[in-house]
Amino acid sequence: MALASTPARPLIALLLAGLFGSGAHAESSPYYVGTSLGLTRVANVYRLDSAQPANNDWVTTGSLLAGIDQRYGRQRIYGNLSLNANRYRHNSLLNNTAYQLDSGLDWSAFDKLGGTLTAGGSKSLAEFNPGGDKPSLTIKNVLTTKRAGASARYGLAGQLSLEARANHYTSRYSASEYLPYNYEQNDAAVGLVYRSSPSLSLGSYGRLTRGSYPNYRLVGGSYVVDRVRRKDLDLTANWQPSALSSLSARLSFGRATHSEAGSGSFSGTTGSLVWQWQALPKLGFNTTLSRETGLDSTPVNGSPFGNEIDYNRVTNRVRLGADYAMSAKIGLTASYAVAKRDQRNSFGVNSVAGSDTLTSWRVGLNWSATRNALLSCQYTHDERSLGQAQPISPYTLPYSANSMGCTGQYMLR
Repeated sequence: MALASTPARPLIALLLAGLFGSGAHAESSPYYVGTSLGLTRVANVYRLDSAQPANNDWVTTGSLLAGIDQRYGRQRIYGNLSLNANRYRHNSLLNNTAYQLDSGLDWSAFDKLGGTLTAGGSKSLAEFNPGGDKPSLTIKNVLTTKRAGASARYGLAGQLSLEARANHYTSRYSASEYLPYNYEQNDAAVGLVYRSSPSLSLGSYGRLTRGSYPNYRLVGGSYVVDRVRRKDLDLTANWQPSALSSLSARLSFGRATHSEAGSGSFSGTTGSLVWQWQALPKLGFNTTLSRETGLDSTPVNGSPFGNEIDYNRVTNRVRLGADYAMSAKIGLTASYAVAKRDQRNSFGVNSVAGSDTLTSWRVGLNWSATRNALLSCQYTHDERSLGQAQPISPYTLPYSANSMGCTGQYMLR
């Protein structure tokens, strides 16, 4: 793979800056390189319903890892890159090379002015049988995403500050059947944040979003573009009642319209609540509740079900997670997530009223054999059920799928 032609270029620059910048002792190295090898048994690779033939497989994943986290005075540069080669034993047509890149710069000009710059992207197999209006394919379909963002804050009188941010996001699918779902988005927000104390801050933002589906529909040899226009008022709160607990909340009042897919328009209230709690020295919990329109949830906040864009009108999610340190070297993780998707006004021309529910739970075991070596194993169960007797659309199918595997990782820091 030619890294210079991918979003890895920003990270290469960051790594060079760390390598040739001020020296660091081995025990506090600002950068790392490593490798990992994993083997996973996947039941129901294509996420088909029970009426279809079984499609199970073994997947081997080899990865190269690199990263940096370095401070230069007031500034901080950081980045993480993962290059992954995935090989299927029986479904060799799905073999692929994937990557995940996240990089950024935290900057500060003086006491009152600062901000962040971020860049990243990913390339991986798209989700099989995503439901809604998206076709269920049993062929290789690669999803490539790119994203960039910037934010700035300026301290005003007292505890008040002015903050602004802007983001760019694009997603592209390789399968021709998924051309209508290619998407690009730009959003910007500006607002005021009041920090009444070190543990509490309240914010109010105005947010404007412009998006488009450049290949929405083919008419007369050319594509009709579906343009998305959205306005939101975001109210935020971040509270840390103690050193062991923190709460982050957002309540948004928004309106979205589509130039072509009129059924995707939305007007209403969305929001999220995130609670992190260190209940015991070795036991921690994290809880996320959210109600989002599809396009708002993935580029901005991320999705617990992967990197896919959510095209549903409204999705209500609950995620519960726990981490337990059995010893200094052994840890347990567990999570449970459920999402109910309202598809009454889903994207596309094939929409039919209905809903579905996605459920995912996983458990994992991590063993830090040495400072540089890690072995982890994980079991995952994913399931989708329909909210009505008949299929929501010609593409939506219920399914149940499991995966179990282990990964060994070695890092040089």
